[in-house]
Amino acid sequence: MLLNLLITVLLPAIAFGVLHGVPTSPYETRSLVSVISRFPNLPDGQAMICGGVIITQNTVLTAAHCVNDGSTFSSLVVVTLNGASPSSYTNSVIRQSTRAIDLHSRYAQESVSPSPKMRIDFQTARGNEDMALLYLPKPIECKPYQGPQVARLPPMPGNNTPPFFDPTKSPITDIELESAMCVASGWGLTRHGTYSDTPQSIYLRVKREGSDDLFGFPMNKASKACKGDSGSPVYCYIRGIKFLIGVMTDVGTYRDIQRSADDEMRCEDYDFVVISDIRANMGEIQRILDQRGLHDGLANGQKLCHNVV
Repeated sequence: MLLNLLITVLLPAIAFGVLHGVPTSPYETRSLVSVISRFPNLPDGQAMICGGVIITQNTVLTAAHCVNDGSTFSSLVVVTLNGASPSSYTNSVIRQSTRAIDLHSRYAQESVSPSPKMRIDFQTARGNEDMALLYLPKPIECKPYQGPQVARLPPMPGNNTPPFFDPTKSPITDIELESAMCVASGWGLTRHGTYSDTPQSIYLRVKREGSDDLFGFPMNKASKACKGDSGSPVYCYIRGIKFLIGVMTDVGTYRDIQRSADDEMRCEDYDFVVISDIRANMGEIQRILDQRGLHDGLANGQKLCHNVV
């Protein structure tokens, strides 16, 4: 049974997450989910673990490479909600299984490294289009102080999204983003090489760096991205509100590095995370939802969970 699988991430289909982060309260991770994907080509008892974030009452946003290896979709995805560890089995844990997956229409197309000085790790194609939507069979219920919650989405330019946010006239700018405090949340590896039982966070400064992609630079240099949580959300505090800005898709460095067989040592070598910008992809997300007949999903989630009309 998939829920009892040994959770293993294998190269080259590796996913990244938080190393040496700080514990995060359950209230801060209500829109965070874990995504466990079973691929037909993996040996029995093995699966890929990633993160994800709730963007409508029945839709999860994650990294596309977490559910598609470039040629094959995962045969089944198990989503653990309520900010719970994939290995947790308490009464508060909510799990749903799904095979309903949509990829960004431009995922896996060739892309170019953002700068000659930057070295992205496994795939230069993992960037702004590395997004997938997963559909939960049972919608979540938004409650004021507990349980899963839809993430607060950023206000968008009127020409990039359907009219579901009143502040379309005031989209978040890159200047605001670069001066904001941002945080990426996931489970990640501990110093003992095991996954954490509680969500971990790293604080980031997010910059564009002359690319379509966003890059998150840890404010604490000891905190690094590591394997386990591609697709995990990146939030930024802007205008006094915690907005979802995107999901982590890869890691990179400015240096030439020697890959090590020790995952934790290798993770220590990287300087930044690559972030798929939800603002740049909101039109594509809405297009996919429209094809699913979920025209008002984004608007309803923001209204019911955040009273944004």
